[in-house]
This record gives sequence, C-alpha cells and structure tokens, in this order.
Amino acid sequence: MSNGGSPLERLIPPGSLLACFNVVTASAIGTGVLTLPWAIKESGLGLGLILVVCAALVANISLNILMMAACKTRSRSYADLLAWCIGPLAGPLIDFLIFFETLVSISCYFIFLGDFSSELLMLFDVPAWLKEKSNLVLLSLVIIAPLCLPSKLSYLRYTSTVSLVGLFWTTVVVVTKTPSLYRQRTGQASGIGGNGEAGEHSIQWMVLSPDCLKTASIGVFAFFCHFNIVPAARELKNPTTNRMLALTTTSSIFLVVFFSLLASCGYLSWLDDLQEDFLANYPPEDPLVIVSRVLLTATMVCMVPVREKTPRTELLSCFPQLMVHPMLSSLTALAQWNTTRSDDKRTHDRLLPAGTGSDVQASSYGTADETSSSFCEGRRDDDPESGRTRRYAQRGEKDAQVPPAVGGSAEPGKAKRNGVLKVGGLPFRVGVVAVILTTNVLVALYWPDVANLIALIGGTFDTLFVVTFPAVIYYCVLADSHSRPVRCFVIGFLLLFTLVCFVSAVLVLCETFLSLRQH
Repeated sequence: MSNGGSPLERLIPPGSLLACFNVVTASAIGTGVLTLPWAIKESGLGLGLILVVCAALVANISLNILMMAACKTRSRSYADLLAWCIGPLAGPLIDFLIFFETLVSISCYFIFLGDFSSELLMLFDVPAWLKEKSNLVLLSLVIIAPLCLPSKLSYLRYTSTVSLVGLFWTTVVVVTKTPSLYRQRTGQASGIGGNGEAGEHSIQWMVLSPDCLKTASIGVFAFFCHFNIVPAARELKNPTTNRMLALTTTSSIFLVVFFSLLASCGYLSWLDDLQEDFLANYPPEDPLVIVSRVLLTATMVCMVPVREKTPRTELLSCFPQLMVHPMLSSLTALAQWNTTRSDDKRTHDRLLPAGTGSDVQASSYGTADETSSSFCEGRRDDDPESGRTRRYAQRGEKDAQVPPAVGGSAEPGKAKRNGVLKVGGLPFRVGVVAVILTTNVLVALYWPDVANLIALIGGTFDTLFVVTFPAVIYYCVLADSHSRPVRCFVIGFLLLFTLVCFVSAVLVLCETFLSLRQH
C-alpha cells in the first residue's frame, strides 16, 4: 500500500465513502442553517420539522437521481448531465443561474456580517456610528474587496474549516442553553418536558399561514449540495447502487439531524421573540456566544471571496472555490458560448438500458476509449476536463465552441471568443468585483430581512438545481428503468415541491413590493 499523500488523505482515502460524505455534507452546511430557527417559528415546531424533513427527502431523492444518471451517462458535471436532457443550451443556462444565484447569495453574508460585528462592538466603548449595521457593512468592503481581487487565494484554504467549526460550536452553545432559556420563557420549573402551555409564551406546533411555505424554501437552500454530487460519483470507489445509496442516505440523515437540532433548540430558546438572526437574541456579553460571533464573523469575511457550494474537481481539496470566481467563469462562458443545433447535440437517446443486479452499468455513449474508462467501473480519465472537451468536440459541429467548465473550473483570464474577445487580467477583475460588491451591499442595506432573502433564493435558483432539473433528468434518463408507480411518485413529489417553493418565492416578492410601497 502506498504511503504517499497528505496525512488527511491517509486517514480519509480519496474515493472512500467517508471522503465523499465529507465533501457532500461540508458543501451543504452554510448560512442557510442560521435561518432555520426563524423558519420553525413561522410554521410552528411540528409543521416546521415536517417541512425540513420533506426538504431533506427531496434533496436525498434528487441526489440519488444525479448520481445514478451521472453514472449511467458518464457525465462529469451537472451541466453535462442536464445537456443530455435539454441539449447544448444547458451550459449557458447553468452559467446564467450560477451567476445570479451567487450574486444574491453574497448579500446574505453581508447581512450576517453586519449583525455579528455590530453585536461584538457593543462590548466596546466605540462611537455610536460604528455600531450601526449599515456602516459596518460598508466598512467591511475595506477588508473584503482586496481579498476578492487575486486570481489565487491559497491563503484562504482553511476557510471551510473555520466555517464548520463556527457552526458546530454555535450548535453546541445553543443546545446547552436551551433548557434554561426555555424555562425562563415559559415559566415552567419542569423544563422542556412540560406541556408548553404555562407562562407568558408557549410552543406553537402548527402555524397555518402563507409564511409557513418559506420553511420549505429555506430548507432547500440549506440542503443544497448538488453541484458536488457528480464529482463524488466519479470519485467513489466501487460505485455500486448500494454504495451510492449509502452515501446519499448517510449524508441526508446527518444533515437533517444536525439542522433539526439547531432549528428546534434555537426556536425553543426564544419562542415568539425569536429574531431572523437568532444569535441577536442572546446577550452581547455572553462569553460562549461571543466566541460564536467571532468565528462566524471571520467566516462571513472569508466566505465572500470563498464559497464551498460551487463544484470541485478533486475531493478533499483544501481550497474551496472562489465566491466571485464562478461568477467570472459564468460571464466568460456566456461570452464564448457558440450554440449549435440542438438536434446535433442531443445524445440522451444513446443510453444503454439499465443494467441488471446492483451495479450501475456504463452507457455506450462516446468512444471505445471512454467506455473502457467509465468511472462507474472505478476507472477515470486522468484529466476530466480534457475528456469532457473531447466528447463535446466529437458530437458537435466542426465550428462549435468547446463548452466551458461550469461553476468555477474555467479560467477567466484565458477566455476568448473566436480569438477576438479576451476576458481577464487585473482590470477585468477589479471592474467586475466592484460591480458585484456594490450590488451586494445595496441589496444588504435595502433588504435587511435575511430570512426572506434566503427563502427567495431557495424558492427560485436553488429549487431549480435541487428539485426541478433533477426531475427533468430523471424523466429523460432513469424513468424507463422504474415501474409506473415509482415514476409517478418521484416526478409528482418533485414537481409538487417545486410548486410549493415557487409559491413561497412569489409571496416573498409580493411582501417586499408592498413594503417598498409603504415606505
């Protein structure tokens, strides 16, 4: 056995179930979990947890769809997989959605950053203007803007670790403080085991209102890790159906337990007085909460230039993708894309029938060389991007442009279109970063309701990635291998959840419009 590799790689070998589990769960844990307690408050503890579990079930079903379909088609990215179903427009569509999803998501980091930093500065004798959230958001640009400019940010390679430590520490603090805070809120001497009806406040188990739909959208945002599942399918050793099911099931169970624990304890601690940023309910001088705010403030500062949810081509890489990098890559991709006739590029009809037994069989799509190196059989191309480029070149027209990598794998500094358009360099990054950060700050200042913003993102962009597109992929790639009742359940469940999330997004937009009119 080879002793090469880092100590972490020797402890968690790349391609193992544990390594893939680490990638999938780490990419899902983010700011979405911080608004789950407020989501529980809006829908009630019982109904809220049911909606969170439903979001986890939807995410689990779509993860399985993506893994099975990626193995069957030997696709190497989410965009490749979607291209089997809708043709070459999948690339520009994914690039477009990634750009705007990331653009709006960064605003959430600025909102949380203003909240956490203002609460920390309350401990010090500083001018009153320095405690204002809006001023702190503007001042944060002094630190964040320079971090976004370099093309390589290897010095931020441990940001994901800081993020996970901060969120797990916060969860431990919230859980340990819940019994005493609950007794204070309800006036019960018996603790959480009481009936929840005594005292000034009480537990709301079910709140039937339009706002409860936001819980579903926030849940979709929280469980979004689907860009990493196709690379996980490629890296997983001996990727049988049972092993892929084990990966998605264990990941989903871990996430739903972690999210439900933080959401329910956060709600039980403050009940009706819970704020959107639930940490704002805790006293500024609480030492344990101070540590949480320091860790989360550092996380928010670093996670603007760095983001985990974008795709990674290598598992266990210490450096997550740039937050602004997928946006630059998406702009570059849209600029250089040259769409060919969809009937020349649609290739989903070349799939093999579903294999027998527990192993997922490779398709006959591609060249003989590609078939022999199917990642479903445990063998991979040394250069996934070159293999992806070769496949597109073979099935496109002679003058077709090579589709760019989606979600941060492209190099913005080397993009060209027909040898004329050159996108890259420091001036390009400065200009684009200035526009991006200005937009983010304006959204953070004029839309401070972070839970509604996350519900809007979850109900639109993330619903497409987590629910709608997997339903399309299932129908085109996997439906024929399942019985009619199974097909109807999977497609019906995903489409119903899509409708719920879209309705919640419309409600958020209507509330925002009415609020702006009143002001």
